[in-house]
Amino acid sequence: MIPQVSRSKIYQFIRFVFVGGINTVLDLAVLNLLVYVFAVTNPFIFSVCKGISFIVAVTNSYFMNKYFTFAKKETTNC
Repeated sequence: MIPQVSRSKIYQFIRFVFVGGINTVLDLAVLNLLVYVFAVTNPFIFSVCKGISFIVAVTNSYFMNKYFTFAKKETTNC
């Protein structure tokens, strides 16, 4: 038997993929900006730039997934 997947889970998966795409673009954009600004030719400096772009993308990913992808709906008992 094929298990049924709820519509909300499908939408959540689509949001998760969307956030992943945004973070990939953000990572590459920050990396390219840093490489351009600092005119990187040294592999060590490139690694530092990549580390910074990774941290920016991971931080963005955390907050987007927390508040957009996996946000819980508030329910009131009034």
